[in-house]
This record gives sequence, C-alpha cells and structure tokens, in this order.
Amino acid sequence: MKWKSSSRKLQQFGQRLTVTRQYDELAAYFHLTIITVAAILSFSGNINGNFVFDDREAIINNKAIRQIGKILESDFWGYPIRSTRSHKSYRPVTTITFAINYAISGLHTTTYHIVNITLHAIICVLLYKILINLSKIFYEKYPNRIAFHVSLLFAIHPIHSEAVASIVGRSELLMTLFTLTALHLYIKCWCKSEFSMKSKFTIVSLSAIALFSKEQGIVVMPLCATFDICASNISPIRFFIAFRKRMNSDGSNNEIDKSTAHIIQQYCDCIRRVMICSMICIALLLFRFSINGFQSPQFSPNDNLIASCPSVFLRLINYCYIYMLYIWLQLYPFHLCFDYSMGCVTLIESINDHRFLISTIFIIGVIIFIIQLIRGYFEKQLRIFSIVFYIITFLPASNIFVTVGFVLAERVLYLPSVAFCLITVCAYEKTEEVMIRNKSANILKSVTTIIFIMFFIKSYKRSLEWRNELDLYKSGLKVCPNNAKIHYNIAKIMADNGDISRATVNYANAIRLNPTYENAMNNLANIYLKYDRNLEAEQLLRKAIKIRPNFAAAWMNLGLAQLAQKRYKDAENSFEQALSLRFPYPDCLYNMGLLYLQQNQKTYAREIWQNITRANPSHKQAWLNLLVLLDETNNCAEVISLADKVLKYHSKDASILSQLGTCYGKLGQYDSAEKFLLSAVELEPTAITYWKNIGTLYHRWNKFEKAKFAYLKAFQFQQQSENVQRHRNKLTTK
Repeated sequence: MKWKSSSRKLQQFGQRLTVTRQYDELAAYFHLTIITVAAILSFSGNINGNFVFDDREAIINNKAIRQIGKILESDFWGYPIRSTRSHKSYRPVTTITFAINYAISGLHTTTYHIVNITLHAIICVLLYKILINLSKIFYEKYPNRIAFHVSLLFAIHPIHSEAVASIVGRSELLMTLFTLTALHLYIKCWCKSEFSMKSKFTIVSLSAIALFSKEQGIVVMPLCATFDICASNISPIRFFIAFRKRMNSDGSNNEIDKSTAHIIQQYCDCIRRVMICSMICIALLLFRFSINGFQSPQFSPNDNLIASCPSVFLRLINYCYIYMLYIWLQLYPFHLCFDYSMGCVTLIESINDHRFLISTIFIIGVIIFIIQLIRGYFEKQLRIFSIVFYIITFLPASNIFVTVGFVLAERVLYLPSVAFCLITVCAYEKTEEVMIRNKSANILKSVTTIIFIMFFIKSYKRSLEWRNELDLYKSGLKVCPNNAKIHYNIAKIMADNGDISRATVNYANAIRLNPTYENAMNNLANIYLKYDRNLEAEQLLRKAIKIRPNFAAAWMNLGLAQLAQKRYKDAENSFEQALSLRFPYPDCLYNMGLLYLQQNQKTYAREIWQNITRANPSHKQAWLNLLVLLDETNNCAEVISLADKVLKYHSKDASILSQLGTCYGKLGQYDSAEKFLLSAVELEPTAITYWKNIGTLYHRWNKFEKAKFAYLKAFQFQQQSENVQRHRNKLTTK
C-alpha cells in the first residue's frame, strides 16, 4: 500500500509539474504577444515619415548606398574613411541594410521605417528570453514576471524614440540586436558548460558584426565576461579560502576536497574565459582602429563644447552633470530633443554655478550606491550585473576613452536602457515586497500602470514629431530655445520653402545665440546674395572665413559677392582659394566660368564648363550654360553632337530640352526641334520663354496658325504673371 501511495503521489507531482510548465509556456506566449504589439504601436506614428535630420546625409546624399562597392571603404556618411573630412564612423553593416532598402524601394521611406520598427520588436522579444535565463541563473523570484516587466518597459520607453523613429537610428538597433544575440548564445553555452568551436566562432562573429553596425558594439565581449564573473560567483576571497583548504587538506575528507577542487576549477575556467574575451575585444579594437588608419575624428567645439574645456577639473564636473542628465532623461523622458548642442547645455564654468553642487551630490550618490552593491554581492548578482551592464554599454559615449561628436544624445541610451529597465524593475520588486507587508501594494501597481500608459502615449506622440523636419525642429525649440543649431535647421527649411523673411530671422537668431556659427553666416550670406545685398554678404563671409579659414564654401560665396560687385580679380582669388581647399569642386568651377564669361573670356568659360560636364555629368547648370554659350557662338552643330550625352542625365529637364529644341530649329531640323520644345512645355506648361520659342519655330516652319497659338499662350501667361505681380505689390504696400 505504501508503494502504491508513493507512486500515486509521484504521478500527481508529475502532473502538477506538467501543468506548471504548460502555464509558463502560455504565459510566455501571452507576454511576447503584448511586448511585440506594444513595441510596434509605440513608434508606429512615424511609419510614413520623411527623411529627417541626419537621414539625408546618411542615405539621400550617400553615394556609397548606390555604389555598393564603395561601402567598405566609406564611413557612415559616405566619405572615404581615411579622409580628413570623415568622422571615422565605420558602420558597413548598417549601410548595407540601407543599400538593400534603396534597391527595393528607392527613397520611399515606409520600408525603411518598417525595418526599424521590426528590429525594435525583435530586440524586445530577444530581451525577454535573455531575462528569463538571467533570472533563473541568479535565483530571482518570478523570472517570467521580471522578464515581462523589463521587456515591456523597454518596448515603450520614450527615450528610444530617436533610435527607432530616426532611420539612421538603425545603427543602434542593429548593434543592440547583435550584442544581445551574442550575449544570449554565451549564456546558453555557459548554462550547458559547453563552448563548442561553432558557438565560439558564432559569438566572435556576432561581436564583429555588432562593432561594424556601430562602434558601441565593442562592448559585446566585456558584457559576456561580466556575465561570466557574476554567474560564476567569482570572488578572490572565496577562491583564497578554497585554495587554503586545498593546500591544508590531508585527503581524509573527500567531500571537502571535491568542493574546494570544484571552486578552484570553476574560478580557473571563468578566468580563462574572461581572458579570452578580453583578448578578442582588444583584437577587434585594434582592427577597428586600423581601418581608421589609427586617426581620431576632428570635431568642432560647437559639436562638443565640454571636450574643448581647458580645465580638467571643470571638464570632469561637466561630464558628471551630463551623466546625471542622461539618467534624468531615462527617469523623466517627457522633454526630449533631437540635438542638445550649441547652447542647449551650457558649460559649468565656476563652482558658484548651482549645477556644480548638483553634480557633486550626484558623484557622492553614485559612490554610495556602488558601495552598497559591493556589500551585497552574493545576494544581488542580477542587480550588480545590470549596473555593470549599464556602465560598460555607456562607456563608448562617455567621452572618457574617446571624444565623441556630441554633448548629449538620446540614441546612445538604447543599449544601456536594457540595464536601466532591469534596475528599475528590480527596484519595483523590492518596493512591492515592502508595500505588501504594509498592505498598500495596489497603490504601487496603479501608479506603475499609469506610468506605463504615459510612456506609451509619449512614445507615440514623439514618433509623430519625427515624421517631418519642421515638426521635429519646432519640438526641439520648445525644449532648447537657446540652441543655435535648431534655429539654423528651421532657417534652412524656410529657405527651401521660399519663406525668405523667416529664414533670415532664424539665421540671424542662430548667429546671435552663437556668434561663431560660420555655417549660419554662410547661409545667410547666400540669401543676401540673391537679393543683391552684396556688401552685407561679404561682411558675413569674411567673418565666417576668419572663424574657419579652410571653409571652402564660404570662400566660393565670397567670390560670388565680389563678382556681383565686378571686383573680378578679388573674385578670382577667392575662387582659387576655394579650389585649393576642395578639389574637385564643380560648383566653384562653374562660378569661375561665370567670372570668365562676364569678362568676355568665352573660351576659358567654355573649357571650364566642358571639364565640369566630363567630371560630373549630372551638373545641370554647367550643361545648360555650355549649351547656351555654344548656341550664342553659333556652334549649334556641337550642341546637337552633345545631345545624347546630356539627355542621359537630364532627359526630364525643361530648360535643357528647350535649348536643344532651339538649336535643332536653327539648323532647320524642325521635326526634332518640335519634339524637344513640346516636351519642355509639357514639363513646365506656364513657361513664357518656352512658348515663345515654339512660336518662333512654327513661324520659321511656316505653320502660322500654330505659331499664333503659341504666341497667344505666351502672351496669356505673361499677362497672368504681370497681374499676379501687380496684386503682390498691392499687398506689400498695405
């Protein structure tokens, strides 16, 4: 009877265990569904968003994306990695994904955003699986619940808006994906106590891919080593005690001998793995630096003002203040900005600054926190791992080892946020234990639920702000009204939209907030040049050149200001200076051609524009001026001989088509002339000059009715234009 009773109990226990496992599996599927949906919906507002901010430079203007062979020799922005203009950001894995996107959908942004949101959802799912394993390894209660809360918080945290909503934020996403995948594989191998050659190769490969997705990926091996140390309960004191027992053992107690031998072996195995991780990390680091030619990027003081601070003490205090701001942004992510440079965060220049006291308190608080963690090492390994995880993943952006090109950036918190969310949930679990004893846990749960809902709403709203540049910049202006760069970016949009008055005001504001902002001076000078305010433009450009003597664009524009004043020799000197700083420089060569044309040196102008069209066949203005010059010098036959070449690059440009049609007409090839001139007016139906050219053609061709119709069209559009101008003049006088 006893045997039957025991058998029945074992059977019941097995059934309960099976039910528990099934429940855990169902809970895991439920959790993963919620996490995935939350991750997608949080940032779905931007799914049809445009290219904004850095997206333009990294994708639209990046020639490497269209010429895949150049990806391995170019930086993230398309410049040769070893050139002086390069920021040394070598991320070929990310650039390859952009190239694939471009091959599939061109410059239609929806697919780019879908990839980013999908990557974010995959990372959240992967994080859930990693945290379940970590919670079990570190003997935490409720591993599924901890994993769910951390992953859900990570999925909806607004600090991730830039990384997910910005297309160039894909570098953060890919780097995090490969980092966590490598860590996940390392944890699985550690649990099995088996690191096969295949798994080692995969981990190292993932580490390299993470590094070439973004520089922060160098942390993979240090993270694996940190996990190994925490999971193996490595302590020098524990090892020393075991070693002494082993040395003093006389062999009479086999259990003690086995225990000490196991501890020593465990310690040695862990140290061996940590040493291997360290060597791989150093090797990857050296390989990465060798790609740069062991050169450091050159950043302007405007990019990172703290790095140029001469006092080491004040630099340290300022960095501590920035670190505190990073933590504050994660705790309270409701005032976010796409750019924190140029006046957004000002320098602490004196100990009388109240931020000095705040930074000091922050340093003391961190030291106390670390001491408390060290005291509870064996009881709080998961928390210690999460703290070290945060520190390691944040180090590349900390300005401690390498100077970075920003003061503060939300995107660099994407990977460290894994640890932040874990620490937050651990703190929540500890607080809940206390409040359960006080019978007030429901209050904590209600507050936490409200915070999660607020985070979700903020993430969605923030993703909407990333849909277009103007909304993004306006949102930034609310957070950082003294940021000169934001005023500058708004001015560029206004200028592109034809709102010159607002563009002028915003450029002036940028210069007022940052009197050394040479780019704003150059752009404002460009506006002045368009409205014949040549002396004001020249003054601004001379200031810009004084601030940055190697500013090629400013030298070129100075030449244009001097050319407008008919100071030909000065203009020629300025153009030559620009060309000495940047060559080839097609725009500057084009302007040099204009200089020669104004001096009636048509042969020189023709040679220059011919050289530009050979070196850069897509330079439309050089082609147009060359064709017009050839026409004016009675070389229409040469214009026709160039037709095939120019049409290869500018088959949809009305001005080019009209010029070709005019030359065909002068040579008596009326059919071809008609084809090109009609194509021109199809592209620009209200262009008066094109209709006049058609009228002239039909007049020569003796098709007088058609000529009359074309001249009538030209007259109608001219009348409309004059009426519009008259009404505009009336409005401006009121």
